[in-house]
Amino acid sequence: MDELKALLVKILPFALIAVVLIGIGILIQSQVHALAYAMNAAANEQLAIAQAEARLQILLQYKANESILKERMARAERLIPVEAAEGTLVKDIQATADLANTKFVQVRFDKYIPGQEYTTIPLQISFEGRYQGLLVLLDSLRDRSRAVRVDEIRIGQGNQALPQIKADIKANAFCRAGDRAVQPAKP
Repeated sequence: MDELKALLVKILPFALIAVVLIGIGILIQSQVHALAYAMNAAANEQLAIAQAEARLQILLQYKANESILKERMARAERLIPVEAAEGTLVKDIQATADLANTKFVQVRFDKYIPGQEYTTIPLQISFEGRYQGLLVLLDSLRDRSRAVRVDEIRIGQGNQALPQIKADIKANAFCRAGDRAVQPAKP
């Protein structure tokens, strides 16, 4: 038994040192995990700050361009009226043809195509005149008080001899009244 006590007295300090070292190791490991977690959280916060700064820069850019954007929005609202106003559109096309020194032959409206933001008004326009007049006409259509997108142009010989040409234009006008737009009259 004395030998057992002597052995325990010799082993006990080493066992205590081992327990203390294991405890210190566990504490160090938990601190390392806590440090890694804190570093990860700090990196995430840095990323969030960078994203917020980028968003702030975009918003500051928008604020700096606010007057330009408001002007563009007002122009878009002028170019895309609330109602289809086919009569006004035909008069506008006639005025455009007169400015281009071309003969406005006819305009035909197709079935409207409703969309979320606006309604598309497909139309087919026929003109006769000289080629230079057609170019002026296309420029004038682009610069008029109503948004018109030209999708297709077919050029052929006019009723008179050359240099007279006939142009059939497939185009679209637009209005903002998706549910209030009136469909064209059936032929």
